[in-house]
Amino acid sequence: VELADELAHHFGTLSNPPEMRLARRNKYNMGEAVRAGGVRAVEQSFALCMQDVDNFLTRWTPEPYKIIVKPNESAGSDDVFLCHSDEEVRAAFRKIQGTPNILGATNHGALIQEFLSGPEFVVDTISRNGEH
Repeated sequence: VELADELAHHFGTLSNPPEMRLARRNKYNMGEAVRAGGVRAVEQSFALCMQDVDNFLTRWTPEPYKIIVKPNESAGSDDVFLCHSDEEVRAAFRKIQGTPNILGATNHGALIQEFLSGPEFVVDTISRNGEH
């Protein structure tokens, strides 16, 4: 994704805005781009250290307790944990932090998110000049 963005920009072809490239691979940035667009988005935090984890846990206490912890830049269900306690969240962070993901990159930190229940819909589309 990142290389394709760079090549398209370099050759001047139609492409996504280069300043939004991180929002296409980085799950935290994706969520924040949705929020910046005025759409309700998942409560989340990107944790680089245990203090970041604890800061999230201090301000977010869902009932019932369900929190997702996952690599920020991986794919599929690689190391995605559904946690039911603060200690499970901390253990999931320790499991992810500093380890390689299925794409071969080292996980630097982890994404912590509220659990969203209900059906999930995924729509893949290509749009250009208002045509889909």
